[in-house]
Amino acid sequence: MMQNIKFTFLMAAYNAEKYITEAIESAINQTYGNFELLILDDKSTDNTVNVVESFNDNRIRLVKLPHYGSGGKVRAEGYKYITGDYVQILDADDYISPDLLENYVGALEKDSLDIIVPQPYSVTHGEIKRITKTNEYLGKTIDGKTAFDLSIFWNLHAWMCVRKELLISVGYDYEDYRIKTDELNNRKLFFYANKVHVSQGSYYYRTNESSVTRLRANFIKTVESLVDEKMLLEFATENAAECTQKKCRDLLIQNLFVYQRKYDSYRSELGKDDSQFVLRVLEGTYYVKELRKGKYGINNLFGIVFWLSGNDYEKYSRVVSRLNKAYGCIKRNKNKA
Repeated sequence: MMQNIKFTFLMAAYNAEKYITEAIESAINQTYGNFELLILDDKSTDNTVNVVESFNDNRIRLVKLPHYGSGGKVRAEGYKYITGDYVQILDADDYISPDLLENYVGALEKDSLDIIVPQPYSVTHGEIKRITKTNEYLGKTIDGKTAFDLSIFWNLHAWMCVRKELLISVGYDYEDYRIKTDELNNRKLFFYANKVHVSQGSYYYRTNESSVTRLRANFIKTVESLVDEKMLLEFATENAAECTQKKCRDLLIQNLFVYQRKYDSYRSELGKDDSQFVLRVLEGTYYVKELRKGKYGINNLFGIVFWLSGNDYEKYSRVVSRLNKAYGCIKRNKNKA
């Protein structure tokens, strides 16, 4: 196996002392050895830095940054420190299989690839589950437009390994009011790739309640998703095929519905700061003050769903009817549990 391909594991870390040891060990125990582990500390206030510095491995590089409060922004700041040919995102509370890079190199020996996608698994209280079903594509190489289309509903997930030149050329979109900042950017990477390979290596995503994106209420996370998904629809409208545009519209309709339901559930728990955050994000994303009241009021975002349905009342009714039934099933199942 050739050793001339160098990889960079890019890890953003903030108060990650609980799990970062396992993340680091999963990287340095790779069966393929030509890599660096670039850890970007977001000014942690716990023992994270001491844990990192306790490892005696010259492949680990620690960069101490001012506090940005966003894993995506931290990773973007880290682009300037990358020395590898390919960059694998590795979150500080996740871990990878020891043969991850070995699988990547095996694929790269056969073809020139822009992105390699591992098999993603969720880890919740020790229980491991497959996240996406990609058996149809396992071991195969697809074009970027197909990968972009598959990523709309995350049938192809984005814990990816990216050729450095592609990562830098696509850049990073960041907006100050967003915490969740990666999804649109990852989909763009798929879109601009020529070849995307689905690998047999494994990435384990820990559903850790203390990570940055889970500190806010579920409702706030839904609002942040609406930012990404509105921008995704705009990008697809300008660049993608009509069938992909439709998926983006359906995704936004779905999550506007989820927003409406979660607002009904969480509004009594929202503080003043959260309420102002919601209004600022929605007005900044949709450019309509009517979100405060009236047709597109906070209590009735179905007006926007109607607009996204192409002002087609029958289509709108079908979509909302299906979503209401799905929501009812989910709620009943939760009550049974």
